[in-house]
Amino acid sequence: MPDVETRAYEREWPRGVFAALKVKYWMVRVLKAAIGRVHMIPYFANRRRRRYGIRALDIVWVATTNKAFDPLFLDAQTRTRALHAFDYDLVLDLENSRLEDSATIAYVDWLGPLHPDIETLGMTLPFRSPEVHFGQLRALFDLIEDALGMPVVVAAHPRATPGTLDEWYGNREVVYAGTAEVMARSRLVLLSYPSDSIAMVVALRKPVLVLGSMRDYRYEKDLKASLCRLLHCSRVLLEAPPVPLRMPVVDEAVYDGFFSQFIMGPDGDPSPFWDSVAMDLVRD
Repeated sequence: MPDVETRAYEREWPRGVFAALKVKYWMVRVLKAAIGRVHMIPYFANRRRRRYGIRALDIVWVATTNKAFDPLFLDAQTRTRALHAFDYDLVLDLENSRLEDSATIAYVDWLGPLHPDIETLGMTLPFRSPEVHFGQLRALFDLIEDALGMPVVVAAHPRATPGTLDEWYGNREVVYAGTAEVMARSRLVLLSYPSDSIAMVVALRKPVLVLGSMRDYRYEKDLKASLCRLLHCSRVLLEAPPVPLRMPVVDEAVYDGFFSQFIMGPDGDPSPFWDSVAMDLVRD
């Protein structure tokens, strides 16, 4: 569903068509919310459980809320334990590391056309050969490094084979199996794809730039537009970066809101996620 509230694509349609799209997607959201509320009514939830031969869960462990759970799995006896987002464990591990600021810019790699899932799933990325994809990134990194006076350090995707990305990134420093550390040492984070790294960006209070392309699929544009709206950050097009490029700043109030809504709420547990789960199981 296009994130039409951001008006990121208003120029792509005539004004009347765009207005109709906003109404259409608003109605879809209202309908989905209404269906969700009906499913939460105990009578209908119990009927669905009987139909599928299942029972409600005894306990659920969540980051901040159980709203993402299908009501089919919850009832009045289900206990909800709000802990924190999974990736926040990585931030907690860094608290005792005393990492020093390295005056660098962290780029969170997502492998692009080299991602193994593309071949596994038989996918194609039109206009996205490795040469074009990484060539555009190198050119943008050159511009950012010149503008901000700091080198870009690449935090390799967890599925990247050590040594395979160095040349693609113009022999910049590439750190394998160390995304959290690279981000913690940096002064700015660059994201090409909305991922779980967003939790670390917010928890570490790092300014962020979201990198986009005119060739992004519509769903990618929607995800990036939503992220920029949530964090009050900017999207930089690979094909048309802003000149001059300025260092973004963190909106503390916005980050605080994102943290409490998606990462760890006021009743959250800062202990390692699975340690908390294990302790709950032992107590029960």
